[in-house]
Amino acid sequence: MSETHREAREVMNDRRGRRLTANGWQPGTTMSTEDTKGDKMRQALLLAVLAAGLSIAIAAPEPGGIGLGFIGGEPSGLSAKVWAGSRVGFDAAVAWSVWNNAALHVHADVLLHARNMVYEGIGFLPLYAGLGGRVKLSSGSNPLKVGARVPFGAEYVLPILPLGLFLEVVPVVNVIPAIGLDWNGAAGFRYYFKSLRKWE
Repeated sequence: MSETHREAREVMNDRRGRRLTANGWQPGTTMSTEDTKGDKMRQALLLAVLAAGLSIAIAAPEPGGIGLGFIGGEPSGLSAKVWAGSRVGFDAAVAWSVWNNAALHVHADVLLHARNMVYEGIGFLPLYAGLGGRVKLSSGSNPLKVGARVPFGAEYVLPILPLGLFLEVVPVVNVIPAIGLDWNGAAGFRYYFKSLRKWE
């Protein structure tokens, strides 16, 4: 047998992974069909585990603890919010009002939230309504204004980062120095200083 034919026989493999050499069939190093299927199954299992972990990591959050951030519009300044459960929260702001004479603006509200309005994998978005109070202090002819707030808004909390983005419109019924109607409208964000829990 020529050397060329001998080399060709030495590199031949059958389906069961054996090598055909000059001394006959010998165990080879190539993977059998069963080995290939096993590797594919292990890869599929690994992908499934990673996908499950990712879905848990981005499950819709429910904010807890205290959120601190900024509010912009009427008024503009510092904003805080405390969650007392999945539906109830308390917010407050110390800000500056530029509408109808510049003034220091302080308000606090209790808020009732609806259920999450979006698919749980993309965040937490409830509408809310509430009731609160507002005090304005200025150097004008009416240095003190006190009124009742009725906020309506929505807050979107990101699915991974504990950051809430909110938008609200608030009619305000003044009672001091006289009965009257004002409006507040603002947008802002808060960072929540507590791990998020999955929406239930």
